[in-house]
Amino acid sequence: MKHLQVVGKERNNSMKLFYLAILFLFNCSILFYRPNNINPVEFNYEAIASTHFGPEQEEPYPLTVRKGINTYGSTTKDGRFLFFTSDVGGNYDIVFRDLKSSVIIPITKHPANETKPAISPDGKKLVYVSEQFDSDGDLMYLEIEPEEWLEAYVKGVRYGTKERSRVITNPNFNNPSKIVRAVDTDPSWSPDGKLIVYATSSFTPGITNIAIIDTTKNFEITQITDKGGASPVFSFDGKKVYYLSYKDNDKGELYEINLEDKSERRLTNDNYFDFSPTVSFDGKYLFYTSIRKDTNENGKLDTRDNAFIIR
Repeated sequence: MKHLQVVGKERNNSMKLFYLAILFLFNCSILFYRPNNINPVEFNYEAIASTHFGPEQEEPYPLTVRKGINTYGSTTKDGRFLFFTSDVGGNYDIVFRDLKSSVIIPITKHPANETKPAISPDGKKLVYVSEQFDSDGDLMYLEIEPEEWLEAYVKGVRYGTKERSRVITNPNFNNPSKIVRAVDTDPSWSPDGKLIVYATSSFTPGITNIAIIDTTKNFEITQITDKGGASPVFSFDGKKVYYLSYKDNDKGELYEINLEDKSERRLTNDNYFDFSPTVSFDGKYLFYTSIRKDTNENGKLDTRDNAFIIR
């Protein structure tokens, strides 16, 4: 009788384990099942912006909520899509987010770092810095359809970028005797989406200067400064370029250059660290970053102090 009781208990235990296994597999099937269509959660950043930005409230709010470092943001002119660099995958890659939803779409996925995306005003052309062929960085050009890629991504449809990316500052990258080892960085688009301004050391080894790429002339490159320059951006009308240079001050000053006659004008003249100029979408303001206070109280002004945004 005791033997039968033991057998019965073992059978009951076996049945329990069987049902637990079935339940586990069922739960896993729900957990890992991905439907073909995803309905993204909608966001309304206009309402958030009106709450956070005002005369008495200027605290920033996050546009990216994910682990790792997310930096170098660039938005389309209509404010719909945010392109940025993220190291969530272990190294720096380019992704973009639909600011009307929570969807983030990968653009690049490569062991080499790819950073500093700059999207054209119409959102159709992307240029970014890649270390794939040169550790100092090359500019890559990619034609893109953000809305189509978003739709494909949420449907689980494959989309690719590798075959459409183009190296535009180092075209002979696959020829060891002709490859150019130079810094190419800080790309930015002209308002009409035809020109790309950037900083490069290809003309002056050891120091970056400003150059312009004409995408309508087979990506022809023209140097526009010769005494040093970085972080360039076009003016609202596309007739000037604002940039940072250390030619007159080792802490950096901001300048503008007229593209028609190449005349230059110094915009800042102080003993602060001034850098990263950018122009408002309406062309009324030039914003830049400035370090003006010894916030860490180490007795000197340096790049470890907190920076301010100046208009």
